[in-house]
This record gives sequence, C-alpha cells and structure tokens, in this order.
Amino acid sequence: MGKLIATDISGIIHELRIKEEDFLLAFFELVINAIQAIAEKGDTRNGKIDIYVEREEHDEDLFGGRVIKSVRIEDNGIGFTDKNYESFTRSHSTKKADIGGKGVGRFAVLSVFEEMRVSSTYKEDSLKKIEFTLNREDGLSEPSYPKEETENVTGTTVYVSKLNELFKEKSASYDLESIADNILEHCLLYYLTKQAPSIAIHEGDETINLSSQFSVNDFIDEIYKDTVKGQEFQLYFVKGNKRRVHQYSLCANNRVVKSKNVPTVFPLFSSPIIEDNKPVFIRIYVISDYLNEIVNMSRNELDFPKRKESENSSRLYESDVDTIVVQAISSIFKQNVEQRKENTFKKIASFMAKDAGLPYRHLTISDNFLEGVSDDVKDEEIDEKLHALSYKKSVESRAKCQKLLDRDYSNKEDYQKLLKEVVDATTDEGNLQLAQYIAKRKTVIALFEKFLAWMEATKDYTEEKTLHNLLFTMGGSNATVPYDKHNLWLLDDRLTFFGFITSDKAIRLHAPLEGLTDCGKETDIAVYDVPFIYGEKGDYGVINAVLIFELKRPGRLLTYEEFSKQMREQTLGIRSGKKVNEEGKVIRTNDTVPIHFYYVVDENAYGAIKGDAKMENFSETPFHSLYRTVNNTTQEILTYDSMLVNAKRRNQIFFTKLGIQNVL
Repeated sequence: MGKLIATDISGIIHELRIKEEDFLLAFFELVINAIQAIAEKGDTRNGKIDIYVEREEHDEDLFGGRVIKSVRIEDNGIGFTDKNYESFTRSHSTKKADIGGKGVGRFAVLSVFEEMRVSSTYKEDSLKKIEFTLNREDGLSEPSYPKEETENVTGTTVYVSKLNELFKEKSASYDLESIADNILEHCLLYYLTKQAPSIAIHEGDETINLSSQFSVNDFIDEIYKDTVKGQEFQLYFVKGNKRRVHQYSLCANNRVVKSKNVPTVFPLFSSPIIEDNKPVFIRIYVISDYLNEIVNMSRNELDFPKRKESENSSRLYESDVDTIVVQAISSIFKQNVEQRKENTFKKIASFMAKDAGLPYRHLTISDNFLEGVSDDVKDEEIDEKLHALSYKKSVESRAKCQKLLDRDYSNKEDYQKLLKEVVDATTDEGNLQLAQYIAKRKTVIALFEKFLAWMEATKDYTEEKTLHNLLFTMGGSNATVPYDKHNLWLLDDRLTFFGFITSDKAIRLHAPLEGLTDCGKETDIAVYDVPFIYGEKGDYGVINAVLIFELKRPGRLLTYEEFSKQMREQTLGIRSGKKVNEEGKVIRTNDTVPIHFYYVVDENAYGAIKGDAKMENFSETPFHSLYRTVNNTTQEILTYDSMLVNAKRRNQIFFTKLGIQNVL
C-alpha cells in the first residue's frame, strides 16, 4: 500500500491556502466524511455521529478564551475498508468524485490540526480493525491491524490534535453553540434533503444534538426553481429570527461554499420581514449541478469565469446567479417588495422636497433605481445615490449628444428620435445646474440676513471684512473670482455678466484703466461693462457702463459731505482714463459713459444723510433708497436692509418655482 511523504503533504497544504478564518473547515471535513461513510453503508436512518471537543486548561487570558486542544469524532459508518484505505493513501483521490469529493479533505484537516489518529472497524469477509496515524511531519504511518475482539458494528473514530499556531486565537473564539450552529449551517442541505444522520456535539458536560434542533417542515419556507443559460437552479428559502441580515449561500455537493448578504445585490431587501410583530430574516440556499462542477479543491470558493467585455455572454457568471436570487425574492415576496418600493420612493420624494434634494428634482426614479436603494435608507445615502444617478445621466447625455453630432441625416426617423432624447436630457441637465445656482442664492440671502441680524444684536460692527467678502472677495477680480462664485447680484443682477470687476484696488490699477490714469482712490467694488463689437475694419471696444459700490461699515457715523467727496473723487478718477485693449484698440471712458455709484450704509447713517441728500435733489424711491442722476452719473444711497429686501424680491419667483420659498 502506498505511503505519503511529508513533503507531499506540505506541498498540498500550501496549495490549499487555508486561512485563519477557515478554522472550522477541519470540523466540516470530518463531519462530511462521517456522513458520507454512513451513506455508503446505506443506513442513514440509524446513522450516528458524535463530536467531542477538548480545550486547553490555560491560555484563556492570552487568547480571550480557551484554545481547542483536540477533537474526536465517532461515526457508525462503513469504516476504512481496503478500498477506502487505498483511496486514503493517494492524494487527489477520485473515489468520491461522483459526490463532489476532491481527494484533499484530510489535507484541509492537517492544515488546522497537525496530527490525525484513525481507528476504524470495517467488514470485508469478517469484521476487521485498522489503526494508523497521519501527520505533517512524518506523513502516513504503516497501518496496524489489532487482533483483539471487535464490537459487532462498523464505524470510525478520528482524533485530531496539535492545533496549528495560526488557528489558536480563532479556535478560542468559538464556543460549543457557535460550533454547532456552523456545522448545522454547513451541512444543512443534508437535512433539507433528509440525508442527515443524528449528529451531536459534546464538550465537558454539555451536549448539543443538531438533529433535535432541526425540523425540515418548520425550516423550509419556499422552494424556487429556474433555468439560466441552460443550467438548472433550485433555491431553498428558510426563515429564522437568530440572524440579523438576509443571506444567501451558494452550495456545492450538499455543502455551503460561499455566503453573501442579500443587500449587497438587492439593497431594497435590507430590513427584516415582520411576521406576528417579530422581525424575521431569510436564508436562501442555492443548489445546482453547475456549482458542483466549479467548486475548488478546498471547497471554500467557486471558480466562476471572469467576465470580459468582448466575451460571449452565453457563459454563466456569478452575477447571473445574483440575478436569480433577486428574481426569486421578487417573485416569492412580491407584495413585500412592492411595499418596500413604495416606502422607499416616499423617502426619496421627501428628500427631494428638501433643500438638499433640489439638484435632483429633474431625475426620474425608476424601479431599477429603487431596487438599488436600501429600504431603511437615510438622507445621506439618498444624496449619494441621486448624485451618482445624476452623474450617470449626464455622461449618457453627453454620449448621445456626440452620437447625434456624428450621425448623418439619412434615417430621419432615427435622427429625430435621438434628437428628442438629447434635447430632453440636456434640458434636464440645464435645469439641474440652474436649480443649484438658485439654491445657492437662497442660501446666501439667508446668511446675509443672519449676519446683519447678528451685527445689530451684538452691536459689533468690526466685521466689515466678512460682510465685504460675502459679496465679493476683497482684492479679487473677475480673473480670480468667476461670475457664478461671487454674490454681487445682491447689489445688482447686472453685475453677474459685466466684463470687469475689481475690489479694493486703486483706480489706476483697474485693468481697463491701468496705465492711463494716476488716480489712487480705492473703490470698494468697481464693475466695468466692456463688450467687444466686431466689424470688418472698424473694430473697436468701448466701456459701456461702470458701476461702483461703496460698502460703509455699519455703526459708522457718516455725513452727506463724506458721501459727496468720495463719489466725486471716484467718478472723476474713472473718467480721466483711456485704455488700449489686447488687440491694440482704444477703450474709452469719457463724459458719455454712464457711471452708477452705489453707497450702502446702515439705517442710522441713512437717516443722517437723507435730509441733506434731498436738499441736493435726491429723491426717495419706493425701495427705501435715495436716488439722483447728474451728468450721466447715477447715484443711489441705500441701506443693507433694503439691499436684502430687494434681493429677496428679485429672486422670489425663482425660489417659488423651485419650492424653496418658505426657507427665507
């Protein structure tokens, strides 16, 4: 009879790559071998398996529990017949190939426990007994055949010991109940198909009988069958209240190989099913001859083909099995799934009605999208999901647009259909961007209002810089602050599209006038409207209008004379300059160029200035401001409060259309 050598064992163990979290694989192999031995004997009804666990007396403090020292498993199966022993001596034996055996189970056990002692009673012409040892160091010992009297029953006792250091901490984490639960789960298909013998697990005075804890009629809730790409699948649905998540397990040769949480492939089915006011989770066992064929040697992975873009889709991938699971759940729990969709849709609609959901209101929420959202979803996840959907739609829109541009007009029907899709998609995307910008305006108005209220309540007027930066970054220009990033629309909506804006710079440093005036007066904010008009030869550029804003610190005492002096110096400084543009053409500022000068103050300063201003031909407008025009110069004195009210009024129609008006 053949004898295995240590180097063979080490090589095979290395090839199996058993990981620390696979510690219980040794238990599974021993139990499955015992079940198969009983099945080979042909007496499953009277079959019996006893598992005895022994732990170390020390190391509890080191590993957080007592390390498993040894395991003994006894069965009343067929025993190590000559044929069985011959198969045992050869690695990768094919004796059990028809029931999923890979011929490497004992090496998986030796990956965890370094020594295995076997004592077996079997029957050839008469009852015989065989004993041998298998360990990592010395390989397989020569068998002995004791002549002492044997009991009139066949069976095998396997004793494993010398736990590998890698698995000590993990072994300490499993108490007897968790070991029993895992064995039951791993061998559950034997119970489901009524092929399981009596199995009991013992430790000290404690015994757990797996068979007495399991009833097929109570356990199986539904059976679902489907055929995909020529492969037949059966799905067993089992309910329980011990689990905390819906799961499904891919099984091969009556064993659980790989388990997944249902929400990873069907997020909508995340929360428990409620039955009799109690939460219940389902477990699905997926069985197929296809899975039997692709299970690996260690029986801890399934070798699904890797998907390639150009590959024939007739191959069956792991994602196809995931789809079967989703379809099975949707079919068996149809009413429950529809209710989840309805509840999830309401949560999404509620989120979209809030400020945070504003950018996504153009999106259409499909069933497929709902299935990808957890039914116990929170607003943060809804935001992430909708953002991803919006981005996906944007990419699709651009792709369709490019396709439209690349297509000829030969098929007018197809072209018109694609054109409609592109127009609809780009309109939605444009609406999204507009909604985001309007929402930003609403937020800025709210911040502006709170800041003014804070200054008034605290009488702290030293934060002029903060107020200034809320409108426009101090020291910035249109080159550093794009139109959609500043908030000058609070002052005047025309400022969003004027050609040049500068803040807190001397007039001689303003780009349109740089080098053409020596005026050193600083404007808080100056805005130049510099369009370019193109002709054949008479191309020229002019400054069409200039807007100047002076933001005066609230709480500051002001007089009309101060206003008048500052206004005169700044308007005269601007009118004195000329500028050549980048094409060498003259940009002129002269008496005909209108200048709009805004002077923004608090209510006290406004009251102090108003009397003298009216004496100088200022008129008070319905918008709580003082206004006059002199020599193409428009002058307006207004308060921060009136600026706030006017900004609200100008934008109110947009806020109303977007459903966010109540926030102001």
